[in-house]
Amino acid sequence: MNKGKGTVGAVKALAIVVVAGMGLGAALPKTQLALVMGKIVLDYKGIQKNLEDPAKADQVITLARDLKEQALKARDLVPTKITGNATEFAAYQVKIDELVKETVDLEAAVQAKDVVAARAVVDRMTTTRNEGHERFK
Repeated sequence: MNKGKGTVGAVKALAIVVVAGMGLGAALPKTQLALVMGKIVLDYKGIQKNLEDPAKADQVITLARDLKEQALKARDLVPTKITGNATEFAAYQVKIDELVKETVDLEAAVQAKDVVAARAVVDRMTTTRNEGHERFK
């Protein structure tokens, strides 16, 4: 009897089950930062979708407040790309602070029923997002 042959076969079978279960393109578990950023994206999309509709001003304000809350959570989470780099982490926090300020500005513009100012704030938020992703993502 060749016991080694059976062991190799069992290992191969296990490998096939693991690969089949995961799939070739299996996603890695999301980091806490990725989960928070995912919530920010949903809030941002909701803001963009509803910004021009005065009847949805309260919804936009709620989304802006939630986006701010999520950004404050993200502020202390380190992006993988800059792990161990204190200078880049400080710059990341400054960029998050810009986003937080923009949510406050957006809320004020929506409360004032100033759609033009609100649109300008969302445009700034887009720029902040793009710059942050380019540098830190």
